[in-house]
Amino acid sequence: MRISPKAGATVLSLMLVSGGVVAGSVPTVASAQDVATITSAAAASELVVTDNYPALYGWLANSLGDATTVKIAATCGVSDRGNGTTTIPAQVTQLVGWQAKSFIYEEGEKVRDLGYSSSYETLTFAPGATTEVRSLTLGLLDDKLVVPAGANITFKNCTFANRVKIEKGGKATFENCTFSSGTILNNGQASYTGSTREPTNKGTAESAFQDLGLVAAQSALSDGVHTREYADATRLTLSGSNVDNVELAAQMDQQGSGLVATVEDGSLKVSGTPAAAGTYTATVTATAPDEAGTSTQTKSVTVSVKVHQNYTFSVEGTLDAVRTGQGDSQDSSNHELEVFVTDEAGNKQTYYDFSCTEEGHDFSLSPQVSPDGCGLNATLFNAGGKATVTLSGTAGTAGTYQVGAVATLGDYTFATNTAELRIYSGAETLASQIAGLTEGTGEWDMEPYEIDRSDNAVIPTWLHHIYGSHESGLYGQIGNATDAFASDTITIPAGADVTFENIKVNSSVKIVVEKGARLTLADSVAFGPIEVNGGTLALNRSSATTSTITLNDGSTLADSEVVSHAQFLTDGRKPTPSAPESVVIVNGNVTFMGENSIKPDQSQVGLEVNGSARVPLGSTLTVTGGNGGTAPGEAASAIKLNGGTISGEGSLAATGGSYELGGSGVPATAVMGEGTLSTGGLVLAGGDADTVFGSAINGADAGVKTVVVTTPAAGRTITGGKGVNGGKDGLGEESVTIREASEEPNGPTKPGDNSGAGSNGGAGAVSGTGSAQQAGASASDGASIPQTSDVASVSPAVALAGAVAALAGGFALHRRD
Repeated sequence: MRISPKAGATVLSLMLVSGGVVAGSVPTVASAQDVATITSAAAASELVVTDNYPALYGWLANSLGDATTVKIAATCGVSDRGNGTTTIPAQVTQLVGWQAKSFIYEEGEKVRDLGYSSSYETLTFAPGATTEVRSLTLGLLDDKLVVPAGANITFKNCTFANRVKIEKGGKATFENCTFSSGTILNNGQASYTGSTREPTNKGTAESAFQDLGLVAAQSALSDGVHTREYADATRLTLSGSNVDNVELAAQMDQQGSGLVATVEDGSLKVSGTPAAAGTYTATVTATAPDEAGTSTQTKSVTVSVKVHQNYTFSVEGTLDAVRTGQGDSQDSSNHELEVFVTDEAGNKQTYYDFSCTEEGHDFSLSPQVSPDGCGLNATLFNAGGKATVTLSGTAGTAGTYQVGAVATLGDYTFATNTAELRIYSGAETLASQIAGLTEGTGEWDMEPYEIDRSDNAVIPTWLHHIYGSHESGLYGQIGNATDAFASDTITIPAGADVTFENIKVNSSVKIVVEKGARLTLADSVAFGPIEVNGGTLALNRSSATTSTITLNDGSTLADSEVVSHAQFLTDGRKPTPSAPESVVIVNGNVTFMGENSIKPDQSQVGLEVNGSARVPLGSTLTVTGGNGGTAPGEAASAIKLNGGTISGEGSLAATGGSYELGGSGVPATAVMGEGTLSTGGLVLAGGDADTVFGSAINGADAGVKTVVVTTPAAGRTITGGKGVNGGKDGLGEESVTIREASEEPNGPTKPGDNSGAGSNGGAGAVSGTGSAQQAGASASDGASIPQTSDVASVSPAVALAGAVAALAGGFALHRRD
């Protein structure tokens, strides 16, 4: 026996469950060695029968595997004796005579003999098989080659030695075939083409007439939109014997739909403008003659079209103007737009809610920015009850851009309105931006919200409010930290009354408020100096400064909470500027109108008076000294008088600096220097001593002898600070020079003429350092000083001063490096 498998063949196995073949069995006449040899002849997609033993039955049973082509390369029987019927499985699409490659012959199709004239041989096909049989001479006896019901077999270039049998329900096509017997037993359907001569039928053939069939490739066309042009089509497939005589008609099933159904080039086409939202159907009817030709057959198919409302998609919100290179845009207060959907009845909802509905599932939404080049990323966030188009990243090319979104439904798009995004080059100045405003503009949202230079801008008298943002803690910025300190200016001219809100004015800029002008800083920070030349300044709502506020002659500080963060807050200037000695400086005649408080940072003097400060009737001025802490220097006095005077019928409260973690614990006087305090109400309190260590530290005196107090006794409360760990309490009225209104001095009295009775180990001497000295003697030395428990109740004025001072520290910002 010789086996010649195709080169590269792989081992396959077959399990047949038809006509007498047991799945996976091997004919009893074949040895185990034969089976192994046969198995090796299978290829991945074809089986080549290269020997006449075993019969085709054995090859299929043991070697077919997943092959779809069977090549008969040698004369071969169909079945061995006793095997019964051999069935070609439905997986076999080709059964063909073949010449295997050899030293003599090239590989290719060749007529081969299959089957013998043996009574035990029968060849048939599995139901559903569509096998093509080619180039074979089939030598089976009459009716032993069977085309069963459900099979549709094509024979090409075949010769039949005896009669072929087609069972009822079976079909066969014979192309260029020869019937040696001249007969066929056809109880099914047969067709003869090419050179085939139709044999005499010994059976009763079934009619070959096929009823009319009509199928649409799609049961539903694409969705449409009310009032918008629509057109779509689907392919129609006809079947049956009379397809060449078919008439097709199409119609819309609903009146007044606005749509038209037609049949064009074998397709159903629906077009038009939908008159209303809803679901519409189009029906196609095919009509053809019946088999007898005396009547007609009809077949219909229905296709649907869903029409949506013409929704309006919109965005709401504004976008902050930014500068080229500025990022991240999400740091701005206005960096997103919310998306809404409105139906034809005017009902409005968020796109998020719409997208959660069955109707909304058909739509998609994407953000859009045009033209290209803005550099920012537009992202759709559709969660948490709202949908937003959000900008992030770093701003690109300067220009004006439109930001919105586009909803999509199939081929339809729904563009939203757009919001304008302006990107500036970064070369803009405050002066140039103000010059571009329309005259008479009362409020301006600063843009871009970071402007590097003022260029000595002068605020117009008609501009009353400038916003860095509308969100507390989110700042617009004017100026920079690289140009020379205070080398640029913003001037508030006479007649102007303007508020800066949520703005950082960086240290390259000095603010100048001229006579007859008013500036209010609301929730803002000035890193550079503020100079008031006869105008009015107000700081409120957690505004702060890190430099000086200089009030020159004729100026007014009105209803202000002045808070300094000079020690620990910076705009990034390198090297970091040193904190100024004093926060507020008075030159000439200055008025403190309303409720004013000054809260310096560590080791800073709150108020320095070089001229005359007046607190009118009904007004209050509360000043604290900077505490000693981690910043350089010790605790500082609240007020420093350089020959100056604080007068008026209003009230003044001053408390010396005390202790913060990191400080020495040595407190300071409420007032230092040389000058006069002559207000309607007066509270002076030396700073309390405190320490985390156990050392004794004296409390600070209320003031120094070079300070004259003329406030009547009924209107003044002057106390020293409390000592700690056995340290002495500071002196009260004894530490200053009291001049009662009834006194009539003989000529001018120099403050300090009676200052010989110093206290607290020399604290509050004429030098005006304002700091109490650490105790160096026991409490029994000198006059007896009342201890903490002996001190009378603190007056309401002192309590008020402490509360106001505490509130003044409410502005919290990051410490600088």
